Amino acid sequence: MGAVLGLIWPGTKKTQSMKRKLIRGKYVWLMAIGIFLFFEVAFQTSYSTLRLAANSPTFHQLSFLTSLKSTDGLSAIERKLLAAFPFEETEPEKNLFQLWGAEPQTGDLPAEVTQMVLEWSSENPSHVHNVLEVPQAEAKVEEVLTATVPEVWDAYKRLPHARHKYEFLKYLLIYLFGGTYADIYVKLHKPIDKWYRPRMMFGRVYVGILGDLNEPDYDQHLNRRLTFSTSVFQARSRHPFLAKLIGRISQISLQQSKQLKKIDWETASQKCDSTGEPTVSFTGPSVFTDALMDYLNSIPKAVHASVAKPLHNLIVGPPVPQSQRFSYKKFTQIQAPSQVEDVVIYPQVSLQGPLDSQEYDYSDYFYAQPSNFSKWGYRSNLGLKTPKSG
Repeated sequence: MGAVLGLIWPGTKKTQSMKRKLIRGKYVWLMAIGIFLFFEVAFQTSYSTLRLAANSPTFHQLSFLTSLKSTDGLSAIERKLLAAFPFEETEPEKNLFQLWGAEPQTGDLPAEVTQMVLEWSSENPSHVHNVLEVPQAEAKVEEVLTATVPEVWDAYKRLPHARHKYEFLKYLLIYLFGGTYADIYVKLHKPIDKWYRPRMMFGRVYVGILGDLNEPDYDQHLNRRLTFSTSVFQARSRHPFLAKLIGRISQISLQQSKQLKKIDWETASQKCDSTGEPTVSFTGPSVFTDALMDYLNSIPKAVHASVAKPLHNLIVGPPVPQSQRFSYKKFTQIQAPSQVEDVVIYPQVSLQGPLDSQEYDYSDYFYAQPSNFSKWGYRSNLGLKTPKSG
């Protein structure tokens, strides 16, 4: 046994020595590989960083792009507005705003609309009536925005045409101060306090239908199959819908300012559809309508109630994704107010007046009507064919 052990011992010692050499060699190779990889990665990283720096936007552009990122479906500006101006679920304020001076003119309020403006004031004694020239309104909103969400005011200043600012200013006034907005070229038919108010659910936003043409050639007359009016509307201050609308317009203005300045807006403004909406618009009724539809579709399990059923005509228009619950199909041809959560949608007669050859007595829901004085106003159904009931 001892001889055998004697023979094994020397061999075992040699084997262990070889193992130690192999282990040291392995460590040396591992260290060499590690050092090689370290310098390789460092080189590649440095190279990539330099290449990225050479092709990257400036710091200002980079911070701007980052500020517009959103993971919750809301724009950064919209989220900032919601945070800066918490919404309170109460009725719209008793404010009445009217703007003038957007079109080139000097002197006092235009004589042809003075009587209409006086009627808005005398028929609504419970409201604080604010008739503001555009510079006055700008100063009013600038003071608030520059201290809270300066991006919005920057977006306003970048708008390429006076008409864009005129439309955007309406939304800013109502969002910040709440109440009713009415163009000075709109004639009041019924005092605001006598307009429809829901009994079962509270109303925080009130809008009317501007254009609704249930005809195959609707796109030859209207920018949208159905459009909401911006000539007259009401809202509680800080309402999330207006935050969405303002955020959307601000984002377009900031991101596309160079492209927008290249457009001949005087020519574009002359190419109007039957509601007076220019064919190229991103502050008027088209974007107002798109933002409101998006807002309604963002409400989980939204409650929808109608005072009366729409006409039983075959609905004509573009296809709508099944996931989109609220679209023109939900509001076309409504004869009385319709409501989705706290948004009340008035029928077309409410803020546009009766259609030609109107077959029904809608006097209960007729509140105001645009006149034909202003080239920027959204007039009453010019050139629209009236759908017949089936």
